[in-house]
Amino acid sequence: MIDEEGAAPKMATCNGCGKSITKAKKVHKQLKYCETCYPRLFKRSICASCGNFSRLPVFDPTSPCQRCLSAEPCVRCKRTGRPVGKLTPYGPACNSCAHYYSTPEPCEICQTLSTRLSRTMVDGEPRNGCPRCVRASQGSCQACRRHRVLIKALDGRKLCKACNTLKSVLCTRCGEAMPAGLGKECLNCFWQKTFQKRLTMNTEAFNANWMRTLFIQFGEWLPSQVSMMKAARSINRYLVFFVEIERQWPTLPAYAELVHHFTADGLRRMRIPMAWLQSAQGLAVDSEVRTSSSEQRRIMTTLAAFPDGLKHTALNGYYRNLLSRVEQGTTSERSVRLALKSAGEALLACGPDRDDLPSTQSMLALLRKSPGSAASLTGFVLYLNKSFNRAIDIQLMKQRARLYAQQKLERQILDLVQEAQSGVQVEERWIPLALKHFHRVSRIPPGEHLRVRAADEGGLWITLNAREYWVPDPRNLPQD
Repeated sequence: MIDEEGAAPKMATCNGCGKSITKAKKVHKQLKYCETCYPRLFKRSICASCGNFSRLPVFDPTSPCQRCLSAEPCVRCKRTGRPVGKLTPYGPACNSCAHYYSTPEPCEICQTLSTRLSRTMVDGEPRNGCPRCVRASQGSCQACRRHRVLIKALDGRKLCKACNTLKSVLCTRCGEAMPAGLGKECLNCFWQKTFQKRLTMNTEAFNANWMRTLFIQFGEWLPSQVSMMKAARSINRYLVFFVEIERQWPTLPAYAELVHHFTADGLRRMRIPMAWLQSAQGLAVDSEVRTSSSEQRRIMTTLAAFPDGLKHTALNGYYRNLLSRVEQGTTSERSVRLALKSAGEALLACGPDRDDLPSTQSMLALLRKSPGSAASLTGFVLYLNKSFNRAIDIQLMKQRARLYAQQKLERQILDLVQEAQSGVQVEERWIPLALKHFHRVSRIPPGEHLRVRAADEGGLWITLNAREYWVPDPRNLPQD
């Protein structure tokens, strides 16, 4: 008997009769038995482990049946319930661990020894290849986009066997032509069927008919706004939003109630359902409520950074002080959030592991890193000096802040000069810094149109608010 490649197949010996066999009828504890010896040596009897009938060896009556052996934990990973890949002398090995108990054999492509050989096609012929060689011949088909073994087509594209051979076929649902590698349905029909199946299943999650009807209407509207693939992939995620609404309210709530329960950040993740509620259900969005919710969430995040101790007491006391000003109408929630953020940074600057309040030196160290925060820190410093008898020098802070800001601006100017002279385009970043450094124009209004033209002196003329400013060209400045 000769196999397809002309080599004689491997022969084994039956442990019952001693005859040579090409394929064993039964393998018991690594011993092989032929078709003749199997009915003679393995009789139908009751398994001592599970109590069910099975063919058990007459020479080993206490041996468990095949089902009991397969149900044992994997000898390597100890997991249960996994498919058995190999019965080793030590017990069953799952299909993930079985190759560790196999004899390494050479890859027919690269000749590397491997225990994980698998069948692949090389130049149209089947070969046993190692994982690296098998992966090398696989990829995404350029026609159907499925991960397959690829063949180089006549036009140079890398295609799977179906797309290279059959080219295109008709979709069984819509009748449109599609790459043959897709199978029976085109991608649009596949995602449409998947979406309808998920929508039907998800409607059973509701107890109230009004919410079930609402969700079905949303599902009918969703494919008109996004692709069918995105609709099918996201419908399960949107289900959680509608289920929570049904659980919290007997009818569709107002926008303020939604923001209070989900927060503005949570509703931002449900942008598409919220857009449908606005257009189809007339839900009125209140931007002030949304902004207030966002500010409150960020304020709570800052406060939560100091759960206890002296820093917690100081920061929460300052927060209450700011809230009284909000109630009086002298400040806004945004200003409160920015002030608390700067206060939190000041508390961290005096040592994250020390439960102590800032001093003049720690505040100066913070200003050296961010001199622009001096104004937002003033209120917190005044509060600390008054309520906790701190002696932080505000005047020194203001003087050093101006000095540090100027030094930081000069460093930025020098860095841009070096970039410009090395060939980098820096004009958009150079103009705001140059106006601030040379003309004390600290802020350019948003949306303000700047006109820039070259000057005869080797600089730039900048027109802003009907006024002209001259600034040097960074490419012509010395780096000293």
